[in-house]
Amino acid sequence: KDGTDNSRALALNWRYVVIGWSLCFGCNFGMRPICTFIPKFLAEQGRPAWLAGAMLFLLYIMLALVGSQVYRFRRWQYRRRPLLVQQGLILLCFIGLWSFSNMVATAIILMVAGLLYGFSYFWSVYYVSNHPRSSRNVGVNEALVGVANILGVLASQAVITYFHNESTYYLLVASVLAFLLLAQWIWLRPRNFSTL
Repeated sequence: KDGTDNSRALALNWRYVVIGWSLCFGCNFGMRPICTFIPKFLAEQGRPAWLAGAMLFLLYIMLALVGSQVYRFRRWQYRRRPLLVQQGLILLCFIGLWSFSNMVATAIILMVAGLLYGFSYFWSVYYVSNHPRSSRNVGVNEALVGVANILGVLASQAVITYFHNESTYYLLVASVLAFLLLAQWIWLRPRNFSTL
């Protein structure tokens, strides 16, 4: 027994609403700079426009595929370990994007990131909408979409300008994700909330 059998009781716990909000912020803070800067950087390198489109297609097709099948993994939804592992893997994807600049590695990493973001995004929506105060929670979620998109692009642009290195924004996103991961781990630590 790992304390996760009563998923309805966990769904009613406001801690998972906060987790949903953090997932929403992390998703949009990370994905918006990718969608903004990868096409820009490829254009500056003289790459064809279709290549940028293909890169973003790989990211979003994986997100959509996972989103359409996420119900198959519903046993993972209110469990601490799958949530934290998945967030940690997204963090590693951004470190990978910073480490490897060739197109094949970038394409593979974006596909993996899309797969993982599929879980994050849909779990975020599920956590906030499955709570009794779902209208308010979803409203906050949608506000976080806008805030995270704007902050992600502005902060990434500031880091790129300051360091004169276009790949440094990957490390910025990884740092924000590391902070969110630590916060989630503390928020759902076993002695306070039994979800392994």
